[in-house]
Amino acid sequence: MNELTCRPAVDADLDELASTAWRAFRQGDMATWQRILAPSPWLQRGDTLVAERAGRMVGHATAMRFTVRLGAVDEPMRGVAAVTVVPEARRAGVADTLLRGLLHRMKEEGATWTFLYPFSISFYRKFGWGIADTFDLLTVRPGQFPASRERSFVRRLEPGDRPAVEALYEKERGNGNLYRTEAWWKTRVWERVSDGAVYDHHDGVRGYLLYRALPEAMILGRQVIEVQEYVAPDVPSLQGLLGFLHALGEQFSEIRLRVPPGSAVGWLTDIPPTETNQKVAAQRCLGTMGRILDVPAVVGRLSMWGAIGLDVSDPVFGDTCWDVDSQGCRPGRQHPERLALPIHLLSSVITGAVDVRDVYRVGLVKGSWMAVEALRLAGGGPAVVSPLNGY
Repeated sequence: MNELTCRPAVDADLDELASTAWRAFRQGDMATWQRILAPSPWLQRGDTLVAERAGRMVGHATAMRFTVRLGAVDEPMRGVAAVTVVPEARRAGVADTLLRGLLHRMKEEGATWTFLYPFSISFYRKFGWGIADTFDLLTVRPGQFPASRERSFVRRLEPGDRPAVEALYEKERGNGNLYRTEAWWKTRVWERVSDGAVYDHHDGVRGYLLYRALPEAMILGRQVIEVQEYVAPDVPSLQGLLGFLHALGEQFSEIRLRVPPGSAVGWLTDIPPTETNQKVAAQRCLGTMGRILDVPAVVGRLSMWGAIGLDVSDPVFGDTCWDVDSQGCRPGRQHPERLALPIHLLSSVITGAVDVRDVYRVGLVKGSWMAVEALRLAGGGPAVVSPLNGY
C-alpha cells in the first residue's frame, strides 16, 4: 500500500530526520542536521511534520516558533524550514501534502503569520506565500562610502558592549525582524559574529555594525567584508559607521552590505561603470516570503483610514470576504469600496514588499482606487530582514 500519510515527529525520529534531510539537500552533515532539527527554544518536537509511504519516511517539514515585528505590532509567527523530500519521492505530492498539513496545523495553533526562505517563488506562491522583503545588496569598494568626521567616535565592539547592542536591536527592531531570545543571541548571533564596531559618542552605544571577513578571500588588499547586521538609528551613527567602512580600503577591496531598497544611490560617492558601461549601484534581491494565516487578526490591527472591503482568494483555506474599518476586520460584504486580491499579494502589501498601487495598475488587484489608497496607507514600511535572523 503506497498511500501517503503524515504525522507529527517524535523524539525517536531525530536520526532519521537528519539522514533524510542530508539525502535531500546534500549539504552539511548528520550532526548539523541533528542540531537543526532537535528541540530548542524555538522548536518543539511536534513542530516537524513527517510524511511516510509504506512505513518509510519520504519527507518532512518544520515550522519553528518566533515572534516577528510587522509594522508596530509583534505577531506570533512560524518559520517554515527544511522542507525535505527524498530523491526517489520527488514530484509525487509529498511537499504539497506536507505544506498543506503544516499550514492547517500552524493556523489551528494560533500563529497569524508564516515566513520561509524559498527555493522557488512560484512553488510557494501556490500555497499562498508572497514576497515579504526585498533589499539592495551593495558590493562596493570601501572608498565608495562617504568619509565622515563621525568615524572618530567608532570603536571596536567589546564583549562588555553586548547587552547594549542587544538592547539597541530590540529598541530599533525593524519591520520583518525577529524578537531574539537569550538563546538566539548566544547561538545564532554571537557565535556567528567574528568582529564588530560601535558608534559611541561618549554616551554609550548609539549604533553598531557586525561583520566578518570572508575566509575565501584572504590576500591582503583583496579581502572581502560581509556586513552581517547594522543598526544606525540617527544621522551621526550612520555617518560614523559608513565612515568606518570608508577607511578600510588598504586591507579590503570589497564590502557587501544589505540596505533598504533605494538607499544605495544616495549613500555612494561614486558608481564606476561595469565592463558593459552600465553603472550598477546595487542588486535588488528578494529575501523571505510571508503568508497571512489569520486575516481578521492581521488586518484588524491595521490603522485603517475609512472603511473598505477585502475579497481574498486563498488556495489552501478557501475564499473569504471581509469588511475592514476602524473597528477591526469581520466577515461581510457591506462596505462598497472593495478590493479583490489573492492572499499572497495581501501578505506582500502588508509586509511592505509590494506597493498595492503597482499591482492594481497591472490588473493583479481589482476594485476601488479608494480602497487601494486606504490599504496602502495602512500597510507597513518595507521589511529588510537581518541575515542574523535567518533560520
